Amino acid sequence: MSDISHASQEPRICPVCTFSFEASASRYGHLCDFDEDWLRQNDHVVLIECDRERSGLPELENAWAHVDNPHRTGRIDFLPRTWVARMAEVRLPADQVSMFVSREMMDWVRVMRP
Repeated sequence: MSDISHASQEPRICPVCTFSFEASASRYGHLCDFDEDWLRQNDHVVLIECDRERSGLPELENAWAHVDNPHRTGRIDFLPRTWVARMAEVRLPADQVSMFVSREMMDWVRVMRP
């Protein structure tokens, strides 16, 4: 009798384009391959507005969140990596192409955007 193990195909929703994809089939896991590739090739970061309370972070003081299970509220913005690093006053890891931000931070970004 053959012992065949089946890998679970965890379905995910890309928070950028909202298309469903299988995490195990993605080269990156968090975003779909298309969005990850575009962001990396163009040296951009996508800011994704999320609801802190629905994402399980109501006490979050830092508007730049690293959320495992974000509740996207709809708005996204594509910005050059260097601008985001300066604006957030953080050093972005080379493999980070997305950031989840609060509604207030997204409003501020829209005003400050070059």
